[in-house]
Amino acid sequence: MPGFFLTTAATLQCFHGGPITITPSALSLTVAGSPALTSADAATAKIACSAPQPPLCTLLQWTNTATAVTENGDRVLLVSGSPTDAQCLSAPNTPVGPPKISGVQGIAEGV
Repeated sequence: MPGFFLTTAATLQCFHGGPITITPSALSLTVAGSPALTSADAATAKIACSAPQPPLCTLLQWTNTATAVTENGDRVLLVSGSPTDAQCLSAPNTPVGPPKISGVQGIAEGV
């Protein structure tokens, strides 16, 4: 699904509002001065879930990735604004809901 490249300039929160931190593994692909994030980066995301009780968000699964643009062999993450772009998961890999995403750059798109 087409979408804008996700960069470190965006703000992500888990389904319950807790901050999600994604650290880029490579810095060579940038958009508007911010590193683009990849599927490998999403797999190591840190989630500080703010749910008052289980199920807590423990993993981030990104499904909308570029097919033609990669960084070190990993697909770049895309944001289309659809709730199917990504899912927060609880143990054992049970979908909780989509993350909240804001501050997505509107310059570079991918498919």
